[in-house]
Amino acid sequence: MGSIPHTLSSLLWRVPWRDTLVRALGPNYGLRVVLFHHIADTDTPFTDGLALRCPRERFAERVAFLAEHYDPVSLDTLLDAGRPLPPRPVLVTFDDAYASVPRVAAPVLAEHGVPGLFFVNAAFLDNADLSLDNLLCYVLNTRGMKPIESAARVAGGERLAKAGRPDDLTGVIQGICTRLTRGETQRFKAELLDATGLDAAALARDADLYLSRDELRGLARYGIEVGNHTYSHVFCRGLDESDLADEVGRNQEMLETLTGSPVRSFSVPYGSLADYTPALRACLRETSHGSCFLVHALPNPAELDLECIYRVSMRSAADSETFAELEVLPRLRRLAAWGSRPETRESAS
Repeated sequence: MGSIPHTLSSLLWRVPWRDTLVRALGPNYGLRVVLFHHIADTDTPFTDGLALRCPRERFAERVAFLAEHYDPVSLDTLLDAGRPLPPRPVLVTFDDAYASVPRVAAPVLAEHGVPGLFFVNAAFLDNADLSLDNLLCYVLNTRGMKPIESAARVAGGERLAKAGRPDDLTGVIQGICTRLTRGETQRFKAELLDATGLDAAALARDADLYLSRDELRGLARYGIEVGNHTYSHVFCRGLDESDLADEVGRNQEMLETLTGSPVRSFSVPYGSLADYTPALRACLRETSHGSCFLVHALPNPAELDLECIYRVSMRSAADSETFAELEVLPRLRRLAAWGSRPETRESAS
């Protein structure tokens, strides 16, 4: 679903009654949720290859577009069962703990009166540690694939051989990291650091990628609520009850202690239904998370399911492309997957 839908969307965008026309693809579309990660003009070795960066000017333009053409809402609005959603609701969200959210994105949202929801991993606050994704990115960009393959063999053994040799960072994350248990993931990271002689904490301090505790506390003044994204940004598909208590429960407690506010929402790392396991669902209910967000870029029904809210990774640079991402492509995906739940993720987070 690439050039043809975008060409169609570009034509539709010029038509005054475009909303009526696009509803023919599927009228039952309620809340739109957009996802951003890192707002920066250039990549570094820690982010080059993750495809999660949005340039500052583009971000400001997309927020202005959303404020003009949609009705921005907060998590409060979604969780208030007695409050109806506005006609064209949109929620702006961010994943991971990037410092560019409070430093760059928050003032832009405040300027346009747009609330936000920021899903944070407490392990990386104050740049105390480096996320495995950012570490893998750095190693691949500075040392190549060999140390990654070596560390994976030590951590995961022969069963990783079935995944084949990864060609790039996506191949590493999808081919290796998804097959590791939480304990194996920790060993993989330790082996990778040992093989390269790198210090994760020192790298994190030098990179200055993640927000501080003070910046976390200051998000509320910009109308940004803090949500749970697991403690250390892990694939949830292999987590048992003990792992979930540590990754979900501990992260929630730490964020609530730091902000003084309840953490009421959860975002599944990497955004896939494959990680939204029955064990995770049970854990979220027990810990009073009132909403759960994935990716998949599908339309949310008018009767919103708070336990399964789909988001669109915002990659567009033009108004017609944003229209395609929010209105056309989700409807086409729903038509293509009619009658079945999606089994593949549309985008990482």
